[in-house]
Parts: sequence; structure tokens; C-alpha cells
Amino acid sequence: QRLKKHRLGFWEIAEKPTPQELQRYYADKYYQEAKGSYELEYTKDELLYFRAKLEQRYSVLQHLIPQVCESTGRLLDVGCGEGYALAFFREQGWSVKGIDFSSAGVGAKNPGCMDVLVTGDIFALLQAEIRAGTTYDVVWLQNVLEHVIDPLDLLESLQRQFGHVSVERLLSGSGLTHIFNFLQIHQKTPSGLAAPTLKEDSG
Repeated sequence: QRLKKHRLGFWEIAEKPTPQELQRYYADKYYQEAKGSYELEYTKDELLYFRAKLEQRYSVLQHLIPQVCESTGRLLDVGCGEGYALAFFREQGWSVKGIDFSSAGVGAKNPGCMDVLVTGDIFALLQAEIRAGTTYDVVWLQNVLEHVIDPLDLLESLQRQFGHVSVERLLSGSGLTHIFNFLQIHQKTPSGLAAPTLKEDSG
């Protein structure tokens, strides 16, 4: 695939699939054929690692929004994949909802969360949430932005709706892509914390 550099510094394929092609790929192949970072089965150590990452990130939320974590929060997982975050936050007593192109991942790894999963085009589903005026304490994206056609548009849509956006950015080992791996969106800026804004990266 031929690559081109985005104005914000990350690399993307020059000829992108249509939304329909992308949805068919994730619905029919991605999880079923163990593409990307997903596997048909995980070892016990891998599952413990997933759990440790979720606990680590939850501790960040406990620092940022303690009043929410001490009660019952509301989480929207955009591109919820295999549903590990859905299951974890539900275990903490949160009300959760997941949206994804496919139900295959959740159905295989966390079938207990199928009742809170909605499938379809992620952008269309997110716009439906926005039009409905639904609010969440946290909107969660993990390993998502590198899978959507326009990651900047997705971030800007979330920022317009929820205001406060903080992003943890990781660089891939190849140096070819900027992977935005963890995104938290809060309706209000926690006391004492400044709300970051999306800025261009000169690199």
C-alpha cells in the first residue's frame, strides 16, 4: 500500500477503503482470521496483561474523576473490539455501551457484554449518540484511531460533543504511524486540571 504523510505528522494509506468495504472487512475477516493484534485464543499471561493495563488506566481515571469512579460512571467504548474494557468497567459497577463494526470479537471473548454492544459504521453510530444528546463520563478508544478512515475527524467529533479530550500518544516501533492508543473524554474538566486541545505536530 502506498503511504502519504498527514499534515499532523502521521502516515496513512493513500487510497483508503470505502466505509462499506471497511465494515465488511471487520465484520467478516478481522477477528475471525486473527488479524492485527487480535488472536483466536490468548494465554493466561496475555489475559493477565490485558487486565493489568485496564487497571493501570482505571487508576488514571480515579485520579482525574474520583467523584465518578466512587459512584456509577457511564462509559462509551468506541471500537470496543473484544470487549475487555466493557467487561472490566461493568465489573467496577459502571453502565457501559460498546460500538464496533463487528460483534465477532465480543461474541468470542466477552459474550456477557453482547447485550451492551451495537454494531455498524462507527461514525454513524457515534453521530446517532450525539444527535440523541446521550452523555457519558468517559468515552474510551483503545487501538482504534489507526483503524478508522479519518482519525482526526473522529477526534474532532468527540471534542465537539464532550469538550475535554486527553490523549496518550504512542509511536510505533516502525516509525511509520502515530498511534493514538488511549483516549479519555470528560464532560467537565476536573478541578485543577487544564483541558488540553488538539494541536498540530510538526514532526
